Order: sequence, then C-alpha cells, then structure tokens
Amino acid sequence: MKKTFESNLNKSEKRLTRISSAPSFGHSNEFDYKHDTKYLWKVLKQCETAHKLDLDFILHFLSSYNCEQRMVLVHGIEYEYKYNLINMVLQQSESPMRSCTLAMLIEPIELY
Repeated sequence: MKKTFESNLNKSEKRLTRISSAPSFGHSNEFDYKHDTKYLWKVLKQCETAHKLDLDFILHFLSSYNCEQRMVLVHGIEYEYKYNLINMVLQQSESPMRSCTLAMLIEPIELY
C-alpha cells in the first residue's frame, strides 16, 4: 500500500511540475514554426472576418516567444499566408495596446 501511495505521489508531482513549467497558450517547450504560424493565421483570418484586429490576443500570443521566434512568426505569416502583421497593426487607431504590440513586432527586426 505504501509503495502504491508513493508511486501515485511521484506521478502527481511530475504532472504538476510539467504543468507549471509549460508555457502559456498551449505552446510546447519546443518551437513549432509551422503549427504556431498556422494558429496565428487562423486567428488573423477570424479578425479579418470580424473587421477588428484583436491586439490584446496578438500581444499576449507573441509575448510567450523570444525575439528570434517572434521574427520567424512575423515573417512566416507574411510569406506563407500573405498577412503583413506590422501593417495590420499600423492601420489600427492609436492606443497603448497598439504601441505595445507594434514594439513587440518591431523589436526583433531592430535587433537584427
């Protein structure tokens, strides 16, 4: 009985550790360019249909990546799906959210 309890406890600890260390938005620990670009494209497509770009979502989505990964995503979405994310954000009305999102998009380009 004691061995089973310890085994279950170890499994629970491992699961909690795995959950707490997993990045937000369901991203795996490894960068999956194709999957993440396609996911972002689906969101942008919905925004285009609704005629309203969700800057809050884009900002939170991109903030879970490092600079290099954001640059790959921004260029990937433009190359694969013909969405120029920077221009889309620039077309939005001036706001703090727009400024933050634009900084998130432009920062990796300025670094390189």
